[in-house]
Amino acid sequence: MLAKLNSVGLDGIKSDDQLQLLDTIDSLRSQGIHHYVSLPQIIVCGDQSSGKSSVLEAISGVSFPIKSTICTRFPTELVLRKSTHEGVELRIIPHESRTDSQKESLYKFNGKLNDFSDLPELIEAARCSMAMLTPGMSFSRDILRVEIHGQDRPHLTMVDLPGLIHSETKTQSAEDVSLIKEVVRSYMKEPRTIILAVVSAKYEFSNQIILRLAREADPRGHRTMGVITKPDTLLEGSESESKFLTLAKNQDIEFRLGWHVLRNADSERGPSTLEQRDNKEAYFFSSGRWVELPSSSRGIVSLRTRLSQLLCYQIVAELPDLVAEIRTKADDCRVQLEQMGSPRENLQDQKLYLVQVSQRFQALVKAADEGAYHDGFFHDPMTNAGYKKRLRAIVQKLNEEFSLEIRARGRKYTVSTSAPNSISQKDLIDKVIGLAERTRGRELPGLWNPMTISELFRELSSPWEAIATKHVNRTCEACAEFIEQVAKATADSVTASSLKDVILDPKLEKIRLGLYNNLKKVMQPHQEGHPITYGEGFQEALHQAQVKRVDHAIATMIQNFLGVVTAEGQTIRVSKNVDTGALHRELLKTIDPCSNRHKAMGIMDHVDHYYETALQRFIDVVAVDVIETSLVAELSKVFDPTAVAMMTNEQISLIADETEQRRMIREGLQQQLHSLEEGNRIFQKYQKVVLAMMSSMSYENYTPKSGSTMDGEETPERTRGAGPRVSEYSFCHEEKSADEETPATEEVEEAKEAPVIEEAPADEAMPPSEEMPAVPRYDDDGFGFWKKVGENHNNAGSFWE
Repeated sequence: MLAKLNSVGLDGIKSDDQLQLLDTIDSLRSQGIHHYVSLPQIIVCGDQSSGKSSVLEAISGVSFPIKSTICTRFPTELVLRKSTHEGVELRIIPHESRTDSQKESLYKFNGKLNDFSDLPELIEAARCSMAMLTPGMSFSRDILRVEIHGQDRPHLTMVDLPGLIHSETKTQSAEDVSLIKEVVRSYMKEPRTIILAVVSAKYEFSNQIILRLAREADPRGHRTMGVITKPDTLLEGSESESKFLTLAKNQDIEFRLGWHVLRNADSERGPSTLEQRDNKEAYFFSSGRWVELPSSSRGIVSLRTRLSQLLCYQIVAELPDLVAEIRTKADDCRVQLEQMGSPRENLQDQKLYLVQVSQRFQALVKAADEGAYHDGFFHDPMTNAGYKKRLRAIVQKLNEEFSLEIRARGRKYTVSTSAPNSISQKDLIDKVIGLAERTRGRELPGLWNPMTISELFRELSSPWEAIATKHVNRTCEACAEFIEQVAKATADSVTASSLKDVILDPKLEKIRLGLYNNLKKVMQPHQEGHPITYGEGFQEALHQAQVKRVDHAIATMIQNFLGVVTAEGQTIRVSKNVDTGALHRELLKTIDPCSNRHKAMGIMDHVDHYYETALQRFIDVVAVDVIETSLVAELSKVFDPTAVAMMTNEQISLIADETEQRRMIREGLQQQLHSLEEGNRIFQKYQKVVLAMMSSMSYENYTPKSGSTMDGEETPERTRGAGPRVSEYSFCHEEKSADEETPATEEVEEAKEAPVIEEAPADEAMPPSEEMPAVPRYDDDGFGFWKKVGENHNNAGSFWE
């Protein structure tokens, strides 16, 4: 049966503004938004036979088929809506894992009732419909949606989930145990879901699975409220009663939303009305140790009040982020549908689509080649994704890195005594002399074979090929990644994948092989040919090097013989005896063209200066002829309208034909976009009312909770800029039962203390004036409620704590 509800909590939630706020979420849910974004909702979950369904019935006034031996077999979404027409509708929402035929069969189930006494039978019929399609399965992933209309109904949505099973039994398999945990976790992990964790007093709460899963989904307990059921099963004055009383006071496992205690109706003693259930509960809580709890934490009447206010404030806190998420996902849908283009039912449509894609593809490639990053495709260059799309910038950087690396590591060895891959000057001279002797040809005595320079240069430049090949590989990878991003931006995901496999990858591989062949041609003169250069700079540099070397040798001899350092334009009188014959002989050794040392030094001068000349030429040729001409310039031809015209009909169909999968993706995106756009329209409809309500809301009845989390971790009292969010507050109400004692004066003053508020910035620091109501604020850190405590005396506007 459907009971009539007239509690203070439900009356409060029916105020016009709050109704429109909740209508906003109900309308979003009716449009299917919950399939794409998380919506604020309350879920009721607990271990099997913990009393979840009884809690749901007591809150909603809806009678479910509750028996002590039968538990919830599927998620039940209860939607209560205020309406002049009274009635109930039942629908089954199939799980996405169902086949199309199964979905069609379940969608046909649509029960309507005007006599609420038949509701249990209709729910049982729905259960049988689910079970018929999955024989042998005790539980189902499908959702039973029960929508109740009535004049005294609150606008509220709650979900009763199957009870968690500890271990398999004869009637419940290991697969059932796993399935239920998976279903419960999927609901609990939604960030905008309020978890109503039901714990039965019949069993040790430390052994109940629900608390562990709540810790996993909500580690800090910000959006969890605990509910203790069946306290009447505890022996009065026992240790178990004391433990559960401590738990109810939020002194054991702490939840920011606190705990609540209910006495459920006993289904084993036969049916009872909601009024009878409430009377028995009120009588139970009127005596014994449970009177130690405030009236706001015991009984169904105060729980309805807490939940109605909690859901309303949760919606207000989440609404800005929710609207932003809806708009973002709608934009994503539009982009994907634009990429998919119009439906492609025949070859002509498919070819036209590919021509359009190729035009856009070619335009983006050319823009990237020219460094014209005006298109939105290129994004922010400071992000990694945006930078990878700026091809010209990447190629420039890779070429510069190649130049630096080959200049630093391109020589096989250097003349030094300590550097890596180094050789001393003496060893190098000996090496050159030995090579010159082994390379003699038909030249006359005293001359050296030019092939000596070729041999030395090839050895010295031997690292070039590996460094250049590495550069080509890196550039190819960057270009391939860029091309893949362009394909994804210009075509739908399925077409882009087919395009990559059929056209892009084969053409890029062909370009890559051509690059290696081109690089080999560039390397060939340096590996097999003889040194060639006609630049004037080479001759001049070689001459200057030789003059400098001879000049240094003569200056050294003069200093050794005369004891003075020579300097141009300086006249020095030397008063000492000098062996001019010895000086003459040493000078001849320095400039003797027939000495082996002089020949070796000359060969080294030629090799060294030719290396620098050839290196600069090689760097430029690799950058221009290999990278630029053979790679970058070819990218715009990889997929252009001409390439489409050259495709076979088979290739066109293979790439652009809309398979059943693509049609389903298109239909899914269109449905998603429709739902999201309707959601945005609904928000616009209620925006003024919602914002007005948000501005008038106050947290005067809410007290912040601080202390340890479920894991024992200390929790911060405030988060900068976010304000006291609804999820960070427990709900404490003013009303007290007649037998409650009035707290001491110090406790009253402590209870009146405002939440710990973060200090204002230095330029706004002011002694707060008279307190004003809390109002919602939105900043970079999120949406929250801040208290306005005065005006900024520095003319900076309102001062917010």
